[in-house]
Amino acid sequence: MWNDINERQWMILLSALKNHIRSFVIDRDFTIAPMQHLVYEMTRHWSLTLESLKIHNADLVSSSDIQLVLTTCPKLKRLNCFCYWPPWASHPLQDGLNTFPGLKVKTYGESSTSGDGIMNWVCLELEKLKLAFTDGRSVFTAEPMRSEQEQQVAEGIKRVYQQIGRLEKLKKLTLGWYSSTRFSEKANLDMSMQSGMGYMEKLKVLSTVDVNYIAKVNIGMEEVQWILDKWPMLKTIRGLKYRCGERIDGGGEPDYAEVLKSKRPWLDIH
Repeated sequence: MWNDINERQWMILLSALKNHIRSFVIDRDFTIAPMQHLVYEMTRHWSLTLESLKIHNADLVSSSDIQLVLTTCPKLKRLNCFCYWPPWASHPLQDGLNTFPGLKVKTYGESSTSGDGIMNWVCLELEKLKLAFTDGRSVFTAEPMRSEQEQQVAEGIKRVYQQIGRLEKLKKLTLGWYSSTRFSEKANLDMSMQSGMGYMEKLKVLSTVDVNYIAKVNIGMEEVQWILDKWPMLKTIRGLKYRCGERIDGGGEPDYAEVLKSKRPWLDIH
């Protein structure tokens, strides 16, 4: 029934509900037409009451929509904006363009170099965050980025980590990265001190980190020690044993997972 109503009917429904909604789910079966203005209207009516938002059809939600939620919903405790199928296996559309779904980190880098201000996320009550990122390039091209574009993306990633680092009540963090050249790109979302991991040092109640959807995880002894020092409540890490989609086995490198478990035997690492 919900999938068959048109955009005008959705706007009437949202207006009628006013400020009474705390939890909302956008299912996989939603179509493009109702989604064009849905997030805007939703935040316009519910920004002060919304506590949980799950967007299962994230390939139809624009980067600006995601930023709108993050910067206007102060009571938000759970945000799930993720694709549940490999976006590189199809051609999802975002903003009406042929780009991957997710928060465009390149935009953050561009704004930092142009002098424009980045609005701080206001959802400081967030306990669970599941979010994918992209560099905003076409799904139809594998053209590598130029060095200045790589720098913009790297700077954008750091700024995103700064925003995540302000979410001191965060307990579960899931991050992903979508790109047409996700396995070969030098500029990628990773969990390393160089990429800005240090900005998240105030996440003292963080219990789960899931980077299973990130193409590379650059972790060494510096990151291992940082995790032990800064995330005292951590119980689960997903994706630590993988780099560029391949399992890390030997190669002369220490088994960082084993190092972590030797210090915290209760850690679930996979």
